[in-house]
Amino acid sequence: MNKLFYSILCLFCFLNSASAESKDSLNVAKHFIRPTIYMNAFGSGKQKIKKATNTEYRFSQSNIGGYFPLVTKINYDKNLVQSTFQLIGFGNILTSRPRFSLFSENHRLTRLNLGCNSIYTKGKNTFLLTLSPFKAQDKTSLKTSSWRMSWMFIYNRTVNENFSFRLGYVRSFVLDGNPNLPLVGFRIGRYDGVYLTAQFPRNVALNVPFGPKLFFSIYGKSIGSIYDMRDVEYAGVNYSKVVFRRNDFQRGFEFNYKGGSHFNFYFGMGVTQGNIKFSEKQNFNFASNSGSIASGNITRAVFTSFGLQYSFGSAKRVFNNQTMLDAMKLNQQAANSDLNTNPNLITPNNIGKEQQIKNVQLKDIEDMIDVDDLN
Repeated sequence: MNKLFYSILCLFCFLNSASAESKDSLNVAKHFIRPTIYMNAFGSGKQKIKKATNTEYRFSQSNIGGYFPLVTKINYDKNLVQSTFQLIGFGNILTSRPRFSLFSENHRLTRLNLGCNSIYTKGKNTFLLTLSPFKAQDKTSLKTSSWRMSWMFIYNRTVNENFSFRLGYVRSFVLDGNPNLPLVGFRIGRYDGVYLTAQFPRNVALNVPFGPKLFFSIYGKSIGSIYDMRDVEYAGVNYSKVVFRRNDFQRGFEFNYKGGSHFNFYFGMGVTQGNIKFSEKQNFNFASNSGSIASGNITRAVFTSFGLQYSFGSAKRVFNNQTMLDAMKLNQQAANSDLNTNPNLITPNNIGKEQQIKNVQLKDIEDMIDVDDLN
């Protein structure tokens, strides 16, 4: 896993150097979405498992990942953009540490996500297809755990600058029970102002700007996953193969700080509660459970989370194009997939009204210039 971590880190360093701007020449941005890495951490206080006596439960995790554009195609009609197609790859490594007083030994869990988003926009319509295979296991089941597939298809309609809605279908392991669920969502308000977003049954958030760099959000969201585990001892019995399911519903707030055009930082806190389930398995594929070992609802507890996001190079500016901003929001939410990451770190890269005439630098307009215009 360490080799994979360093490989991903080297890849993003390469992307950063490859996208660095030259001072001696004009570089026209090729993509709408910049290569981006993010890191975050989450931890909850002590909780109780309601069905078990004298038990304590705590959960913490850390996360590193990113996404990067692979292909961007733009079709023009009379020099106006008619449609766009984007292919964005992403990867993520998440390490979780659940602590149970009812087990003799706690396990460190690792989840590896790889995948890609394909996004097609035409007019006010956006289509997103996400494929995200993943492995989730403890260190003793690395070789025997199976790849699972989560995926998402969404149609988004940007009705006007203040409203859009989306319909879709998702296969996700966040919620307990059937992993295949319909999806309904909407946005009310502009991205450069106060706006409300929802993507049922996963999340809802009210976002409020406090100036050009500080943003505040109140949100509720479901998080969780499914993990393969080995050698779990409970009530004097050793279970060789176990599947651990976790689902939490969080309600809280976040402060997002935008430090320049490349860096974002957030801090949040709130309350979380949910349920957990341990089931014995004959193998590690996604078959029906052969028997429940332990399960129960988790009592409410306070949590804290924080993270940062860094984007490399430059990107095409969208200038109040709410359809493209909807597409960027979909990419960020889909790239996070089933993970407990922050989907609210998006701010429009507009030029303010006071900057539209004065103090405009070459770097502010170079991505609006087509290469053919220079010949």
